[in-house]
Amino acid sequence: MKFNKTLNESILKEWKFYSVDYKAMKQALKDNGSGMNTEEYFEQYELSKKKLTKFYTDKEKWAVAYYDKMKESVEELRAMKVTSRPSMADTTAISNSDESESNPMSTKN
Repeated sequence: MKFNKTLNESILKEWKFYSVDYKAMKQALKDNGSGMNTEEYFEQYELSKKKLTKFYTDKEKWAVAYYDKMKESVEELRAMKVTSRPSMADTTAISNSDESESNPMSTKN
């Protein structure tokens, strides 16, 4: 299987715009023949670098924003847990009333 075909098959459709145009770069080298004028190749190379850099920075921004949102959600959940937690006096009273209700031998009435 040719490298270009393997490369194209492994790229996600939504990421295709950011991928290296291997075929165009290879064609630029073939058209050049002598190898003396590689201007077109390096134009393709620079374009590929820019696309990959944009892809990386876009995904990094998304990841940082997602992390911040998840961190905020965790903090909100922790705050909810702390504010809804019963006090020790409440848990002791509940525990004592449960014992007296479930234990017929209890001296409390």
